[in-house]
Amino acid sequence: MTRFYFVPLLALCSFAYSQKTTVCKKGKIKVNDAIVGEYNGKGGVFKSFIMGVFAPAGKDTLISVTSDYLELQDPMFEDVDMFKLNFTDAAKTSISIKNTSGYRASERTAIDFIFNDTVPGLLSSGKLDADGIKKFKEKYAFDFEGYRSQVKATEDTLTKLSAAPIKRDAKKPFIFKKIIDNSNTNAKYAQYNDYDETYEIYQDNVLLGRLHKTLTTGMSIQAQYTYWKAIPYYVMDGSLVKYSPLAILNTNSGSLDAPAAMVIYGKQWLAVKKGAYNQLEYNICQALIDKGLF
Repeated sequence: MTRFYFVPLLALCSFAYSQKTTVCKKGKIKVNDAIVGEYNGKGGVFKSFIMGVFAPAGKDTLISVTSDYLELQDPMFEDVDMFKLNFTDAAKTSISIKNTSGYRASERTAIDFIFNDTVPGLLSSGKLDADGIKKFKEKYAFDFEGYRSQVKATEDTLTKLSAAPIKRDAKKPFIFKKIIDNSNTNAKYAQYNDYDETYEIYQDNVLLGRLHKTLTTGMSIQAQYTYWKAIPYYVMDGSLVKYSPLAILNTNSGSLDAPAAMVIYGKQWLAVKKGAYNQLEYNICQALIDKGLF
C-alpha cells in the first residue's frame, strides 16, 4: 500500500522564510528585506576604487574596500587582482581577498562577493559582526605579503641560476625542435588558425632552453613568444624546475615595426630585428644570444 506523507504548509513557509536572502541594490544592503548597511557609489569598472560600507543612515565608515592589482610579468606566477577590506572594529582588522569573479575589480564585483548568501555575514543590526568577520577571514583571507615574498625569493634564486653561461659554440646556427603542438588549425581556413606550440632550442647540439609560442591569425593577428632558459635543476613546492623564464614578447600586426622583448628578470626591454611572424621567433632568439642572455 502506498503511503503519503504530508508536511504542514506552515512548516514549509517557516523553512522558506528562514533562508537568508542578501540583496545589494541602490546603495542598500538588505538581509531578509531588512537594511543592515549601506554602501557608496553606483558600481562601474575602474582600475582602482575606494568604497565605503556604513551603518543604515549612518555617516561613520564600518568597512572601507580598496582594490589592488599585482602585475608580475612572470609566467611562473599568476597576477593577482584583489580587494582589501579594512574594518573599524577594535582590532582594526584588515583582510585581503582575491577577486575570483572573472571581472576586473569594481564596486559591483566587490559588493557582490562580500555580501551574498554563501559568505559569513559581516554586518548584524547595522553593526560589524565580530564572529562573521572572524569566519570570513578564516575562509577567504589571502596572504598577499607572503605571496609577494615567495615571488621575490623564487625570482632571486632563478636569476642566480640562469646567470651561468651555457657552454657551446655560440657562432653555430641554432635550431628549434617542436616537442608539443596544441594548435587548432584547419587547412581549409588557413587564415583563421590558433597556434600553440612549444619548441626546444639547440645550438651546437646543446640545449639552450624552450620557446612557447601562441599565434592567432585572422582579422586581428596576435602573438606571444615566451622564452625559457635551461638551468640546473631547482625544486620549487615539491616540483622540479628545469627552466627559468627569460623573455616574453607580445605583439600584433600593428606593433611589428619596432618589436621589443621584455627580459623578465631585470625588467629591461630588448630591441629585436623586424620580421614577419614566421621569422620573429628566430630574431628574438638571436637577440637573446647576441646579448649573452642565452
